[in-house]
Amino acid sequence: MVTIPTAVPLGEATYLVGGPAGEVVFPMQRSSMAKGYAYLSSPLHDVTYSEVDLLHLTSTDNLIGEYVKVTNCAGSTSYSCTQQLAVPDQNGDYYIEPTGANDPALNNDAFVEVQAYYAINTIHDHVADSGLDASYIEIGVNWTYQANSPYPNAVYSGGNPPTILIGQTDQIDLALENDVIMHEYGHHVFSITSGTGWFEMDEYGPTFIAWAINEATADYYSCSTLGDPEVGEYWASIQPAILPDGYLRTLDNDYTCPESLFGEAHEDGVVWSGFLWEVRELIGWEQTDPLYLDVMAHFPEQTTFPIATQVFLERAALALDAPTVDQVRGFAETRGLDDCERFIEITAEGHTCFINGRSMLPQQMKDMI
Repeated sequence: MVTIPTAVPLGEATYLVGGPAGEVVFPMQRSSMAKGYAYLSSPLHDVTYSEVDLLHLTSTDNLIGEYVKVTNCAGSTSYSCTQQLAVPDQNGDYYIEPTGANDPALNNDAFVEVQAYYAINTIHDHVADSGLDASYIEIGVNWTYQANSPYPNAVYSGGNPPTILIGQTDQIDLALENDVIMHEYGHHVFSITSGTGWFEMDEYGPTFIAWAINEATADYYSCSTLGDPEVGEYWASIQPAILPDGYLRTLDNDYTCPESLFGEAHEDGVVWSGFLWEVRELIGWEQTDPLYLDVMAHFPEQTTFPIATQVFLERAALALDAPTVDQVRGFAETRGLDDCERFIEITAEGHTCFINGRSMLPQQMKDMI
């Protein structure tokens, strides 16, 4: 049994070798690349931060790996962040505690760099287990978006390389919530898997169902990785007046189409992500996640809920037995996804909706808003 350093830094492998030529009989074990401190989910769910493995590193100096490079915006509003404040100790580990100079309340702490590296690799490896070895990405933390506001943001941007920015205000640092980081990575998964755009035009004008499916996919892969159907609970705990339900969105829902549509992609997507979560509950993530990767790869450029449902059922028929496909079809039909139209009948009970610009309305309606 021989232990040797691996080609990439901070790792080693143990091999069982035998025979006069010293041939490798079996690779017994590979150690973690490095260790550090991070929350497994968020400060809300975890009693404290944990010691975690920081895998796939390719640098001995900073948090740069095979699949992600982490940078620190240090309070900048720029869309390009270049600083790297987290450095390893003499053993190559990142035991940076979220206190003192690295308190996440600051906009230049190094702790959230480690948090982001851990979160990205966690969801990357989960998606890889489902069949997609997603491409390299960069992520910036401590990105100040609307400072002194309760509404921070996080964004995903395609490009070369694709980039994620995780926002912070004086009230919350979103990099502490793996839900948020993993949601943005879910956009990366959708982007490199599906050729579907963000919106399309029909005879009535622009429709954003494809965007809603994109948002639903981002929520789904975040929730599936963490094994939790609720998104953004830590954020909600900081702002209970704004988010009284205790989360941003939940995939454990009974929303239907079109009754639950509001014209905003994140909210409209919950109908689709709720369907995905039902399928996951039925057959487990081990079957659902790779199945959905295959489904996304077969989405056409212009996608609606009925089209997406048809593709899902067609691909499911190739992977699942007939009784299970019938159950999945029942989930879709109950939610109205198989024949969802853009409009609903106006009733005396009324309906809440999203208006994109008063200029689109008749004058009598403008006077009412």
